[in-house]
Amino acid sequence: MRFITYVSSFVLTLGCILAFNDINLSSFVFIITIPVLFIINLLLLFYWIIRKKKAFLFPLLSLLIYSFLFDSFFQINSKREEIEDVSILTYNAKGFSLDYVTDNANGNIADFIKEKDADIVCIQEFFHKKIPDFEIYPYRFWGYRPGIKKSLSVIFSKYPILETGFIDFPNTVNNGIYADIAIKNKKIRIYNLHLQSFGINLNSDELNDSSVFEKVSKTLQMQAKQSQIINDKLNAYNGFKIVCGDFNSTSFSSVYKTIKGSLQDTFVERGFGLGTTYNLLHYPLRLDFVLIDNNFEAISHENYSLGLSDHDPIFVKLKYK
Repeated sequence: MRFITYVSSFVLTLGCILAFNDINLSSFVFIITIPVLFIINLLLLFYWIIRKKKAFLFPLLSLLIYSFLFDSFFQINSKREEIEDVSILTYNAKGFSLDYVTDNANGNIADFIKEKDADIVCIQEFFHKKIPDFEIYPYRFWGYRPGIKKSLSVIFSKYPILETGFIDFPNTVNNGIYADIAIKNKKIRIYNLHLQSFGINLNSDELNDSSVFEKVSKTLQMQAKQSQIINDKLNAYNGFKIVCGDFNSTSFSSVYKTIKGSLQDTFVERGFGLGTTYNLLHYPLRLDFVLIDNNFEAISHENYSLGLSDHDPIFVKLKYK
């Protein structure tokens, strides 16, 4: 048991350092597995404390290093019962593909969006050939540009949109858009981001092909460049800002760290549970985020397990400070 303890503590410590600082295949593994390593070390900590052995110091040290570098992946916050100044829904809708399946017992994405009645809706992977009837949103920035092959994102708003723009990433269909929206006497810049996906078919023989490692490595490099582009854009804008979207990376990655910067993560502030937005072979991952600047405070953060896309939506309520 001591050997297992030493190894587990070392692996968690190494994983935290690599995930926090590096972007490579090694860090990619830890970006996904750090929660499991955390739980193992926590159990070992309790085991050695109960047995009153000094071996508890090893998992304790690794857990402290984790706590210094990362926020908890499990939150137990409660939402505040206050009237919000702005509510936001973000969702990778996978082209609304399941909305057109007539026997879908789970309803559809369009109905869910109407039910939540958010002030702002940010959708990644929108379906441009058939726009759902969203009469409650008279303003929209539809990021479709004829002849430009980019993954389509859209921002729906109940409030006037003042200016819009694109954040194009090189050599990929992924991109970001933003819109300046006037909400209750404030101008807020809403970013809707869709970072590089790994594009690996988990149900194919591709996983047995060595080329999958090259694809992962290339994707990590692209995500690193994209996150830096986003960081530069965020730093160049000094007004109120909210960042939404599908990062295709977890909160343990340097990609997330680069984009987040000094922003607040609404899940950390007001979330509950694991905040899962994507299941990788039934393994829960948090790949989708809402980040806010210090002009806001989160009063609620809710995740919904709908089964209407490969991702799940996030709905948040915010107040001005």
